[in-house]
Amino acid sequence: MSSIFIDIFRFDFLFRYLFMLKSLFVTFLTLFVSCQLLAQISPDRIEITRTSGGLRYSKNGETLKIGHLVKVMKNDQQAYRLIKKASSNNSFSTVVGCVGGVMIGGPLAFFIAGKDPRWVVAGIGAGLGLISIPIHNIYEKQTKLAVDTYNTNLTSTNRDNLRTTYSIGLTSSGMGLLIKF
Repeated sequence: MSSIFIDIFRFDFLFRYLFMLKSLFVTFLTLFVSCQLLAQISPDRIEITRTSGGLRYSKNGETLKIGHLVKVMKNDQQAYRLIKKASSNNSFSTVVGCVGGVMIGGPLAFFIAGKDPRWVVAGIGAGLGLISIPIHNIYEKQTKLAVDTYNTNLTSTNRDNLRTTYSIGLTSSGMGLLIKF
């Protein structure tokens, strides 16, 4: 009778041991997969948010201006080419808009001072101001395209560089699981 009890006890012990190993395996597998999923999120992405003053670009919580965007995208040739074009359009739009504003402001100052204003100059300034608006819109579209290109290339580069491979084989200490990433 005691030998049957011992055999049942051994079977129960073996069952508990195997169940514990299975539980540990599932736990480690879950942790490993969740770590792999978290590794796919790229912290270097540039995010675009629309504000009342236009588009806002940020990377890791830090706001980026156009000059910073050019520096960040220097390693990605395709995005760099696009952001350089956008930067040129931004500069041109700013200059045209400022010249237009000065040309409007001058005659208004003369009018307020009671002198004879040259309204033709104010009209030309208003025209320049209106011309600068579509140029600025082109700048925003090109910058958004450059950021999207940068983020896409960044994700595909990370995916190519961080490819994980699994293999089971013999090692110096016996059978093992080889994970390369």
